[in-house]
Amino acid sequence: MKLYEQVLKIVTPYFGNVVTAAAFLSRQCARHLDHKPAEMCPHDLWYLAYWVSITASSRVGNENAAEMGDKIRALRRAMGAIPMHTKGDFRQFKN
Repeated sequence: MKLYEQVLKIVTPYFGNVVTAAAFLSRQCARHLDHKPAEMCPHDLWYLAYWVSITASSRVGNENAAEMGDKIRALRRAMGAIPMHTKGDFRQFKN
């Protein structure tokens, strides 16, 4: 399973359907990762988790958004990816 499909599987239950979840992920990738969802790599998961936990809160609630971010970070840890920080100061983020 491709990485995008794994992330989509994580976020879909929170949005209720795959179409809405895919649109949300597509926007996050375009705005915050500067590439298409299919080009997502393990190093992107840290940054994606951060933005998902912020931007999804207005649609799914703060707790659910934080949970989504945690699950995406857990996927990154399971893959053994070391985050490559190219944007912003990430020292405040927990692993």
